[in-house]
Amino acid sequence: MLRCTARCPFIGYRWSVRPFVVLLERMPAMILHALFVGIAATAAMDFVAVIQRRCFGIQGLDYAMVGRWIGHLPKGQCVHHSIGASAGIKCERQIGWLAHYLIGIAF
Repeated sequence: MLRCTARCPFIGYRWSVRPFVVLLERMPAMILHALFVGIAATAAMDFVAVIQRRCFGIQGLDYAMVGRWIGHLPKGQCVHHSIGASAGIKCERQIGWLAHYLIGIAF
């Protein structure tokens, strides 16, 4: 266990490394918790979209268009007049869904 205290020359009070050690010890659990919450929240959003489509006829988002936009970024094309009219790319639907969940986890 690392315990280090020192007097701060500018302020004059003692500080400890302990809070940083505790943070590092808890980091893996915090990361797993964030992953779980992000995935669960994104899945809940997708579940609500399915209910809206089946009960109210509200069309959900097409994540293939997100994948298409991401696929065109390496080619230097960021802006499209109509993303639907742009050329399709390989695995655009999978890229879009992966981006959807990665963004959900990040938030």
